[in-house]
Amino acid sequence: ELDTERYFSLRLPLAQRMYRFLDKYLSPNQTFEMDLITFAARVGLSGNGHIGKIKERLKRSIESLESFGDFIAPANRDQRYIKQGPGRWTIQFQKPGGTGKTSPAEYKKPSTPKPRHRSYPAAEKLVVDFYSAWTGDDLHRVTKHEAYQASQIINRYGVEKAQQLLPLMIRQLKKSWPDAKAFGGTINYWHEADKARERKEKSRSAASFASTDDTKQSSANRQRTDRLRQRWLKLTDSQKQLIRHRVSQSADGFVQRKIAAEKYDDILVEMACLDELERSPIES
Repeated sequence: ELDTERYFSLRLPLAQRMYRFLDKYLSPNQTFEMDLITFAARVGLSGNGHIGKIKERLKRSIESLESFGDFIAPANRDQRYIKQGPGRWTIQFQKPGGTGKTSPAEYKKPSTPKPRHRSYPAAEKLVVDFYSAWTGDDLHRVTKHEAYQASQIINRYGVEKAQQLLPLMIRQLKKSWPDAKAFGGTINYWHEADKARERKEKSRSAASFASTDDTKQSSANRQRTDRLRQRWLKLTDSQKQLIRHRVSQSADGFVQRKIAAEKYDDILVEMACLDELERSPIES
């Protein structure tokens, strides 16, 4: 039987409706759980499917029921509301000290769908991959219109290239339209993604060419140095001294000091001498 004294002590009509509803299903040592939107409809909040607003409107009434002390156990938001999937929440109430769980006979708790591997046609897979990356929804049901839009993209770019463009397109979409909700919002961004891909490939090709050119130049410099060293080794001591004298006339102060100190094995002195040998050859 309903405790009418408690019922009329509740000042909020919503709290009274919740008390009557929960009193049917909460018995000692039991927990009650129901889909949040369904629960809201049962206690008179129908017509409002916004999860955040539902939670806010239930807050004061839940606090009123918690204040009885022996009707429902206090709980924080993470304990009271349990996320089951994108946009799907359940609400839970427990008797103080309760351990079991029950739900009304006429209500069947929705089971959380388990991720499953499916094989999609190329167009549908492009749509599913988009939602997976954009909203985290791995089980999106592709509409006929979305499949048609994706097929148009695949006809333009091909299956493999469309998949390669997808992350670039998402990057463009986040910059230009972060509030986009559906696959149809991507249509104007595939071309931009393709241009970004082309710029990236050109940049990569230029870097590769520069790297190759640097490698070739380095190889040519090593060959030149080896060739000049072979010529240097064939010179007499007097010919080497003549070249060092020429270098000391035009080189910077550091090389001049090294030559004056007869530190001929210094790498800078050696390279300066080889350069001079190439400019003004001396036959051995």
